[in-house]
Amino acid sequence: MGCTFNRSPNEVEEKLICSAEKSLSFHKKSCKEVTQRMHRYCTSFHLTKQQLDETLKELSISQKHLSFFQLFLENHEDCYFKFWLPEKTQDCGYSVKRLAVLGVLLSNGKVSEKANCLFDLYDIDASKTLDQQELNIMVTDLLLVSLEYLPKLSEMVEQTQSPYNQKLFQMHNTLVEYFEFALLGEETSLNLDKFIEKFQDPEVRVLLSTSETRKFAYQKYNEALNADIDDSECNSLPLKSKKRINKKRKSRKIKLRERKSLKV
Repeated sequence: MGCTFNRSPNEVEEKLICSAEKSLSFHKKSCKEVTQRMHRYCTSFHLTKQQLDETLKELSISQKHLSFFQLFLENHEDCYFKFWLPEKTQDCGYSVKRLAVLGVLLSNGKVSEKANCLFDLYDIDASKTLDQQELNIMVTDLLLVSLEYLPKLSEMVEQTQSPYNQKLFQMHNTLVEYFEFALLGEETSLNLDKFIEKFQDPEVRVLLSTSETRKFAYQKYNEALNADIDDSECNSLPLKSKKRINKKRKSRKIKLRERKSLKV
């Protein structure tokens, strides 16, 4: 589930976020049930307002924070998967992938079960592997939910803004690169078994806990601050490894692959 640690660098703020997370009631459901329900009405990558309402109702998810779910609204042009969207698509909708990520993070399930759900969610081309592009999108969404959306939910509940939350989101881009490297390394893709195996590493497993992700982000923020490094340039990757990987990836251009049969 979301909050799993005992103490936080900003304990008061973190307790408020954890309380807000629990109020959504995802913790009463399994990760598999949540992802299945999220896709029940979805024929593309977005849910309409009516479809979202039906999904939340079926999952018995609290709708007292309806304004929170507005964060998941996405325009066609901002969608990572716009190349796979039909030409005649609605202007905007609720991102089913990010909503499912929210459910996976806050629901019940073993590490292997949650990893399996994430793999299915982001194997967009149904290749039974996750490539660099798909992993990048997955990590981006995981961090977006943990570092921005859920802290904003807490601010909505408490009706106040928190400097702690602002610091967390400043680390988003840095941590996307960090975790993408931790997952992929020098490989070009991961099959399901390798993907699940990666989450045996405690550092990677951080991604499956919203509270541990925030704790990790805040730690990295302070390390950057103490080292007098600009947040946008701070990167915890080993320099030699990073240069080697970047040089290797420069030789190929990662493109979104279009296929007739897609798994949404």
